[in-house]
Amino acid sequence: AAEGGHVGVVKALLERGDINPNTADTRYGRTPLVWAAGGGHEGVVKALLERGDINPNTADTEYGRTPLSWAARGGHEGIVQLILGRDDVNPDIPDLDGTTPLELAVSRGYTRTVELLSIPKPPFPAPADPNALPEHHSPSPEAFYLPQSPSQLIPSACISPSGPLPPATRPLRGIAIRPIVIISSLIFLFCFLVAISPSFSTTLFPAFTR
Repeated sequence: AAEGGHVGVVKALLERGDINPNTADTRYGRTPLVWAAGGGHEGVVKALLERGDINPNTADTEYGRTPLSWAARGGHEGIVQLILGRDDVNPDIPDLDGTTPLELAVSRGYTRTVELLSIPKPPFPAPADPNALPEHHSPSPEAFYLPQSPSQLIPSACISPSGPLPPATRPLRGIAIRPIVIISSLIFLFCFLVAISPSFSTTLFPAFTR
């Protein structure tokens, strides 16, 4: 039905729940969409593309051409537009000879088809990396802040308990909590030792008290 351009028959078949629109024939490996796109049957192509489960990137097994390649090769401008309107279409898939849809249109002199295929599209998304961390898990530079000397800690953490704390002790919305807890604990311990023994900082850090 798709090969012959019988729109009504195709629509009737698509209404059945047991029809898989991506099933290819056993001789050429062409799906209904490939047959319709290559034959210039715009109505059939439109009906097929309205199905959410249709795969517009499936190529035949004979030449390795996608529906877009067949439409570009035949100069079927309307079909090229319909296929490019799908967000899940990869317009740069080459056939078994390594020829892309754009190159097929160029080789046959279809100016309008070349123009349509030359319009920039967003990059086709690559498969997601299951090991990649979400952006909000990227460590903040402040999470790795370390004081350069004890004198940087004393004014803010000991002399003025209510004053500002080093960047590492500020709330960072859940980012790198462990370094913050460790540094905060060290600050508290240092302040405690200074409080009970004023000579502690002079003995332990003579370079910073001269």
